[in-house]
Amino acid sequence: MTKALQYTLGTILIISGMIKLNDPLGFAYKLEEYYSADVLDIPFMIRFAFANGFIVSLAEVVLGMAIIVGWKIRETLILSILMFVFFGFLTFYSAYFNKVNDCGCFGDAIHFTPWQSFTKDMFLMLLTVILWLKREEIKPKRFAIIFVSTIIIVGSSVALYAVTNLPIIDFRPYNVGTDITEAMSIPEGAKQDIYTDKWFYKVNDEIKEYTTEEKPWDIKGAEFVNRETELVSRGYIPPIHDFELIKNNENYTQEILAREHVLCIVSLDLNLDDDEISKIKRIISKQKDVIIISPSPSKIVSEFRKKIGIEVDVYSIDDTTCKTIIRTNPGFVRLKKGVIVEKFAL
Repeated sequence: MTKALQYTLGTILIISGMIKLNDPLGFAYKLEEYYSADVLDIPFMIRFAFANGFIVSLAEVVLGMAIIVGWKIRETLILSILMFVFFGFLTFYSAYFNKVNDCGCFGDAIHFTPWQSFTKDMFLMLLTVILWLKREEIKPKRFAIIFVSTIIIVGSSVALYAVTNLPIIDFRPYNVGTDITEAMSIPEGAKQDIYTDKWFYKVNDEIKEYTTEEKPWDIKGAEFVNRETELVSRGYIPPIHDFELIKNNENYTQEILAREHVLCIVSLDLNLDDDEISKIKRIISKQKDVIIISPSPSKIVSEFRKKIGIEVDVYSIDDTTCKTIIRTNPGFVRLKKGVIVEKFAL
């Protein structure tokens, strides 16, 4: 039983950590959300989000491997319990106060609600505690330190490649092969959002709350005060639901998606250095249909246009959507009639 627990817990930690190391910027964005004023309200930590994310993700794979091979098992299990206490606090806080919709525990590969993630963390902590009670039965495997060292090198290499290029495996909705138009559509018969109304009417000089079924408007002498609408259950949300390309306050999304072939230069921040500008100019000069997609403010866009010196359309897009489309800044997405056929870094 002890070995089964070792392999189960260790494997889950390695998978969880490697998925995040495969997309370290994505996990950093999720930590930024946790650190924001609307959640934990520690905005000064946002600047450290990437470093925090990398350390936590690498720690997960190292602890997972250490548990499997039994390396320094006492220290490993103590650190694992502390990690689950930390994750448990984050997920419980976001779930209880309804702050973060997706915990980001498994990146974009597997989506958990905060309550699901909290339950998962408590279950894994329980497994860790059981292993702690059976720690005397766990003996280190031969060459355990080599396995741990290897996972450190592999995890760090995956993260480095993902940051300088693109994630090795793209779990996001904008992966190669995706038909954006189709991914934005809602299937016929899909579940719809369900709402409920609370009605507040003044009856006999007292304000009371009513349901729609009670029809308070039919009460003799009742005076309407207010109505509150609450979401009971969320309906179907398409994989891509926030892709809009705006220029001069007009929506050009469908026009771009209908083009036979277009290369999109996607940049979260168009405040690029001279070397990046030169590379973009070389790429643009060899393409027939090129557009630039960026949430950068108009002032930055104007400065970019002057630097690049080539007439090219710049379309505005939502900041979060831009981060989701591609992780590098800038990055390139090639579309063929709305289908993503290629993605690459500068």
